[in-house]
Amino acid sequence: MPLILKTWSRRRKARRCSAISCLKTSGLRLVDSARQQNFAFNEAISFLVNCETQQDVDRYLESLSAVPAAEQCGWLKDKYGLSWQIIPKQLGRFLGHSDRKRALAALNAMLKMKKIVIADIEKAFEHG
Repeated sequence: MPLILKTWSRRRKARRCSAISCLKTSGLRLVDSARQQNFAFNEAISFLVNCETQQDVDRYLESLSAVPAAEQCGWLKDKYGLSWQIIPKQLGRFLGHSDRKRALAALNAMLKMKKIVIADIEKAFEHG
């Protein structure tokens, strides 16, 4: 969960205030402005969650996903429209393997998935 470090307001002009929130989570600092913005979130920015186990993948997907139609290859959208990548740490080993035939088999299996299932990717890799 994010830890709020500071929240403050600064008077920029006599009749205007600007509120800024600073968050720190997992060593990452985020800054948010309370001012009205004229843009929406899109896939150009996403949060990446490296998972240790299939249970972690399942837990993050179940707790964050609000748009099931947007789920693809470990990607999801939350209730705010933010994109997340829920990725098992083992994926890099399969996709980056020197045996390109096995790596491609793992990639092809992953591309068919909404939620990444480690056992299914490993099975494709082993039979690649």
